Amino acid sequence: MNRPALLLLLLSLTTMIILLVTPFLGDRIIPWQTIWQLKEQSVDASILLQLRIPRVATAFLTGSMLALCGMVFQTMFRNPLATPFTLGVSSGAALGAALYLRIGITFTLLGIPASSLAAFLGSLLAISLVYALTRIKSDFSTATMLLAGVAISFTFSSLIMFIQYISDFNNSFRILRWLMGGVEVVGFSAVWNLLPFFLIGTILILGL
Repeated sequence: MNRPALLLLLLSLTTMIILLVTPFLGDRIIPWQTIWQLKEQSVDASILLQLRIPRVATAFLTGSMLALCGMVFQTMFRNPLATPFTLGVSSGAALGAALYLRIGITFTLLGIPASSLAAFLGSLLAISLVYALTRIKSDFSTATMLLAGVAISFTFSSLIMFIQYISDFNNSFRILRWLMGGVEVVGFSAVWNLLPFFLIGTILILGL
C-alpha cells in the first residue's frame, strides 16, 4: 500500500473512531452500555438519540461537504488558494440569507428552508458576477477570476454589514447567528435534510 492510500486509510479510521466516541462525551459522560438501551425511555437514551448523535452527524455531514467544496474549487482552478471564500461564493450565499432574514418571509420548499434557498441563489449570483467580470478581460485566466472573486467577496461583505446596520436588534442578531452557524439541532430532521445533498454531491464529484 502506497503512502497516500495508507494516510487516507488512517484518516478514515480516525474519523470513524471520533464519530463513535464523541456522542458519549460531554458535561455528562454516558456509559457506552447505554447503546443497548436506546429503545428504553431513559435520560441517557434521550440525550443520545435526540441531541448528541444528531448533532455529531450534522457536524460531520456539514464539515464533509465544506471539505468537498474546497477540494473541487482547488481542483477546477488548479490553485490551492481557490476556495468558496476567495471566489465570493460564500459571501454571495451569506448576502442571500441576510436579505431573506431582513425581509422576514418564512416558508419551506420540499422540506428545504427558504434561508437555504436564498443562500443558494446568492451564491449563484456571486459566481455569475465573477464569471462576467472575468470575461471582460481578453485573457480568461485563473488569476483574473480569483481577483474578481476577492472583489465580489469584499463588496458582498460590505452589503451584509449595511443590511445589519439598517436592521433592528432582532433581525441583526438573526443574521449574525446565521453567519456564525451552529448545530443546535434536536432530532434527525436536519440530518435527513443534509443527507441527500451529501450523497448526490459526493457521487457526482467522484464520477467527475
